[in-house]
Amino acid sequence: MDETIIWQAVMARDAQYDGQFVFAVRTTGIYCRPSCAARRPKRENVRFFDQPAQAEAAGFRPCRRCHPDQITPPEPNLALMEAVCRAIVERDDRPPTLE
Repeated sequence: MDETIIWQAVMARDAQYDGQFVFAVRTTGIYCRPSCAARRPKRENVRFFDQPAQAEAAGFRPCRRCHPDQITPPEPNLALMEAVCRAIVERDDRPPTLE
C-alpha cells in the first residue's frame, strides 16, 4: 500500500483502514490503529506495519486508547450499559424512572 495514502488515512482517522495496518511513533514507542483519537504525530516519527505483531517485534507497545492488538477495541461504557440493562430487567413491568 502506498505510504502517502496510509498517512492520509492516519491524518483523517479513517476507520476503514483499521485492521489493514498500524502506525508506530518512534518518539513514544507506541503503535495505534489509523482511527485512534490520540494526538497526531509528526510524519518523520512514524513507521507503518501490516500487523500489530510486526510493530511489537520492532519494540513498540500497543496504544491503551485504541487497543490495536485486539480485533475490536473494548467498549469504554460496557460496565455502565450492563448496569442499566440489569436495572431495567430488575424493575419487572414498572417503567424506569430517572432515579
